[in-house]
Amino acid sequence: MKICMVRDYLAPAKDSMGAERIMEALAKVFMSVGCEVVLKIDPSSVTNLAPVVTDIPKDCDIIHFNQIDCTLDHDQYGIPWVGTCYGGGMEQDPKFLSFVRGNPHIVCVSKFVSDRLGCPTYIWNPSDPDQFVYRDKKDNYFLWIAGTDWGEDKGLFTTIRIAKKLRLNLKIAGTGKNPQIIEIIKSMCNDKITYVGAVNGKEKADLIAGAKALFVLTRLPDACPTVVGESMLSGTPVIASVNGSMPELIEDGLNGYTCKSESDICRAILNISKINPWTCRDIGIEEFNSNFAAETYLQYFENMINFGKLTK
Repeated sequence: MKICMVRDYLAPAKDSMGAERIMEALAKVFMSVGCEVVLKIDPSSVTNLAPVVTDIPKDCDIIHFNQIDCTLDHDQYGIPWVGTCYGGGMEQDPKFLSFVRGNPHIVCVSKFVSDRLGCPTYIWNPSDPDQFVYRDKKDNYFLWIAGTDWGEDKGLFTTIRIAKKLRLNLKIAGTGKNPQIIEIIKSMCNDKITYVGAVNGKEKADLIAGAKALFVLTRLPDACPTVVGESMLSGTPVIASVNGSMPELIEDGLNGYTCKSESDICRAILNISKINPWTCRDIGIEEFNSNFAAETYLQYFENMINFGKLTK
């Protein structure tokens, strides 16, 4: 099978490029099982992952759009296609809703988004297990990691405030385009709260694996934060809000806690040591593994090629 994977970004993926990292992880697995993969991405990209093309080759068996553009005529290429909807916040756009609802080509990244957009299939955002390390012995710090431009939308300042109140060791990782937010973060740091900036590769893997827990106190209708799967693969539990897909991804007492209030968050912090890191790792391997997700995608591709829909 020849697959053209499409997304407008400069490879390789780094920092807060969650969907881009997923696309690269899937491409890696597709090629490992004998598929031919080409990438229609920014032509300036420097990557050894797969050939970069400026146009979608006519001999492709399937096109995998890794972003949804409701203004694009996806059928213009005369090639079967599948689109992954990574976001959960676009559903208020009437044009977007009109395009995705009932569309037999669309894969969502959580049941939360699937239900909201009326799409029949979903696959949780996966990660490459080879890119993360498991640690059952944790260091004495908690972690917040995301694009800093999101700020309080991702619970950043609530996390800092609670860390100060409880005198927690907290590491804040991530970067963004708004330098003012980064300066605010730095001004809020103290002897226990550290801003470590952008992290990638081994540094990121070690940082997640060493944390007692990851804070994901999002206020957004988050579709499926990639860092949740990365945290699971690292054996690190998650302290989350109840917004978006978080109650779907986190089972209280098993791989973390979901919280409705600040008292819930404090209770989760006090009880986080009761979570078994190996249970988190098992969930990561079973539910957030790019190898397994790729198998499902390939079956969807076959169904689309043969039957014109994702499921038989």
